[in-house]
Amino acid sequence: MLFICVLAGNAPIAVFPRFQRRYYDALQQTWLILLYAWLCFAAYCELLQSNVKINELEHKFYCIESLIYLIHVPCIMILSLCWRQKVSAVFDKVAQFDLASGYIVEQRSISPFIRKHLTVVLIFTGCYIPISYFYSNCEILRSIINLSTYVLPNVLSGISFIPYFVLLQGVYRRLHCITEALAAEVRQGATIQRGHLNQLRWQHIHLLQFTKAVNKTFGLSILCAYLSSFFNINTNLFLAYKNIANPDVSDWAWWAYIILWLLMHLAKMFIILYFNHEVKQEQASCLTLLSKFRAGSEDLLEAIKHFMLQLQINVRAFVACGLIVLDYKLITALMMATTNVFIFFLQYEITYQALANSANETKI
Repeated sequence: MLFICVLAGNAPIAVFPRFQRRYYDALQQTWLILLYAWLCFAAYCELLQSNVKINELEHKFYCIESLIYLIHVPCIMILSLCWRQKVSAVFDKVAQFDLASGYIVEQRSISPFIRKHLTVVLIFTGCYIPISYFYSNCEILRSIINLSTYVLPNVLSGISFIPYFVLLQGVYRRLHCITEALAAEVRQGATIQRGHLNQLRWQHIHLLQFTKAVNKTFGLSILCAYLSSFFNINTNLFLAYKNIANPDVSDWAWWAYIILWLLMHLAKMFIILYFNHEVKQEQASCLTLLSKFRAGSEDLLEAIKHFMLQLQINVRAFVACGLIVLDYKLITALMMATTNVFIFFLQYEITYQALANSANETKI
């Protein structure tokens, strides 16, 4: 998995102990520069090709999506290279927290998740290759360019989010340990000791700061992922609507192309929200358990209140300078925005056809 991440530019080559020399860093950087240059060339060739199924506005939406990919990919590469000296520090911090808190988090449970995620990315790529070939009228070169423009950036993006999901999963499991500790105190029915409560507060504030740092670090990448998905979903939904009304110009490869993209982008947006929602749900569980404690003194009551206020902090808001909040309400907001864009597309299409018919009548 690490080797795949290194090739994709999602991890520095220094993660392998035997490749610590600067020569290997320069080799990886050269490979990433060549990879990005190919992506730029492929995007240029793809966007020059005309497609009879899209009009000028839809073509511009695909151009914007491709441009976002060209911004997103170097962000991923630069982030991974900047983390060369920080990866070991992150591992040390996690280990120190586990030793100080006394929690034992099963690391083997993360491996199946990574395998499943890579399997999904592999299935998406494997399904798209033959579809792209037939969609490109069985032209191998055109299919390769299409794959390089749209599929390869999404594969790189999908692999790059594995560390993000693993880190959030680690936060969730440690928050769950705090929840279990509070639940054990509730079952005993005794008043919680202030020292134990302060220890749990210390653990939670460290997890909160760590989650904030993770979301800030991946904030730009998440924003680019949502923007590219938004443009792709809107364009493909409208193209599907047009071809339902006029099915003669569509075929199975085209429909498979559209449906696969819609499923992939919807899944990508949902899974990011899902992992953040898990973290927030554990905070809510802790808050519910704290409300059941009996305070035997004013000091303990004050400590409980401070802990409850701390648990109400929304860790999902620390993304891209607060531009987006990673909760399920974002889906509703995106649906409203999609509706507005669809209406705009529809009005543009009607106006475009009216002007085209008027021009044809004038020529006649």
